Amino acid sequence: MKKHVIILFLCFTAISIGQTAMPDEIDTSYLAKFEEKGGLQPTPERKIKLALKDDKPILSVILCGSCFPATFTLEEQLSEGFGELVFKNSLGIYMLVYNEKSFAVVVPNSDGSKGFSSVNLYTRSRADYDTITKEKIKKFATRLLNLL
Repeated sequence: MKKHVIILFLCFTAISIGQTAMPDEIDTSYLAKFEEKGGLQPTPERKIKLALKDDKPILSVILCGSCFPATFTLEEQLSEGFGELVFKNSLGIYMLVYNEKSFAVVVPNSDGSKGFSSVNLYTRSRADYDTITKEKIKKFATRLLNLL
């Protein structure tokens, strides 16, 4: 029963936030715009899946074929305040729904200053890939800093 409530919550949240991300639209491959550290075989392709773990919505991000997936849990309060779905992992990395085909990946500065130590875009959209800049991602994600 709890599993069904979580699924309904996730669907309701997505609908109330402008229908920007539905589970069947998320589970696919994305391209990372900017090079990142980590991964045994760096590649711009990322596989992202939405699932339930312990009755909580999580995103799993696979950086390469031999890499262990990074998992991000849904942050309900941040999602509500931000106006888009917000997922976070234990390392302080956030995945924000950027639009129906993209996620902004942001790492806030750890020194308490208002800014980001790293940003990226994972996207299925060629137009987003071609036009996005780090500055655009930072501007989009600035609202998150005000909620933290």
